[in-house]
Amino acid sequence: MAGILLSIVLDMLWLFLGASSQDSSAQKRFGSVAAAISFLTRLLMALVYWKDSLDFDNIMLAKKVDKALRTVSNQV
Repeated sequence: MAGILLSIVLDMLWLFLGASSQDSSAQKRFGSVAAAISFLTRLLMALVYWKDSLDFDNIMLAKKVDKALRTVSNQV
């Protein structure tokens, strides 16, 4: 997750620094568009990974509860 956050910060820096320059060559515009697409994709993926990590924690907690219930029911 830290790597994703770092890449988002780097993309933001690239976009802001690129927007402040007066160079309007085709390469510069392409780089800005690619950085914007990369930024949005990484932001979306960070949200997906965050949601999946929450679901994983819930699944693991449910397995622990299920295992504990089976252990208790076997002892009775």
